[in-house]
Amino acid sequence: MGGVLIVKKLLFVLGTRPEGIKMCPLILEANSRRNEFSTVVINTGQHKELVDSVFNIFKVKPNYNLASMIQNQTLCYSLSNILSALGQIIKEESPDYVIVQGDTTSTFAGALAGYYNKIPVVHLEAGMRSGDLYSPFPEEGNRKMVSQITDIHFCATDSNKENLLKEGIKENLFVVGNTGLDAINLVLSTTQSELPFNKAQKKVLLTLHRREAFSSMSPVMEAINYLSEYGGVQITFPMHPNPNLRKVVGEKLKNNDNIKCIEPLDYTEFVKEMASADVILTDSGGVQEEAPFLGKPVVVIREKTERTETLGKGSHLVGYSKTKIVAKTLELLETGYNTPDYSYGDGKSSKRICDILSNK
Repeated sequence: MGGVLIVKKLLFVLGTRPEGIKMCPLILEANSRRNEFSTVVINTGQHKELVDSVFNIFKVKPNYNLASMIQNQTLCYSLSNILSALGQIIKEESPDYVIVQGDTTSTFAGALAGYYNKIPVVHLEAGMRSGDLYSPFPEEGNRKMVSQITDIHFCATDSNKENLLKEGIKENLFVVGNTGLDAINLVLSTTQSELPFNKAQKKVLLTLHRREAFSSMSPVMEAINYLSEYGGVQITFPMHPNPNLRKVVGEKLKNNDNIKCIEPLDYTEFVKEMASADVILTDSGGVQEEAPFLGKPVVVIREKTERTETLGKGSHLVGYSKTKIVAKTLELLETGYNTPDYSYGDGKSSKRICDILSNK
């Protein structure tokens, strides 16, 4: 007699755009292996509009949509609302694994709800550390706490695994690359950007969203103003919907034909913009992984970063200094850089993860 076929139920918790981008390739891989897995997808609604567009692109339909967010909510309010809703759903669904990604409030709530229900927790992008509990805040604290209640740690890089080993976490550590690069591979065949720019000029893509940057935004905006007026570049700035960020941008950024402030792009369009940019300025961790994969130089507008693998090669940490931002951007525009870097993976992470979970 043949063995009994066991289909493992994977419950995915996500609520932000980066989580959607990095989880959807894994959800699709699991869905393609119906004899091995069933999936349940919970959208916490942490970044509802932004993550909905990601679901549409990858044709993933959440099983649950939580209406847990209100405007100007505190971290405590957000966590308690998401945690309460997740606890009940996980109890009813009784999955084999709860899968979370990264370091958001949704990540922490999902891991904690899984732990409270004694369901094994799987953490994607495990072991990433900045070394400063308050930078980025609250992400560094979230990911350190999640690591303590995780059963299977999927690390993007060897250094991430080493971070966990140093913290005394030694079981079920797997280096698989970053699933965000799987997402890029799924959309790279799309057409090039059609934003109305003079193609003869150099092109800079700018993204900003971190809350710790808001108090340092003035010199950053001064740098952008300078580059647009004197650097001979055209700057595309898809603005995060955070009203506090938009208020600062509205006050500090000059009206200039060389700056295109636009609404957030869906993921397909954003990948096009990265692929067509000459230099990318960002405080986004995901972009720090994606841009080197595309062979694009990155100016990292942060004081510290947990993604150190490409520093000094494809990415450059400059903090919030106007002088450093301008100097490094102009240098990279002059020297160019188009060698793909696979420090964060090869775009095949989802298959590796499913293979490991299938054999557990």
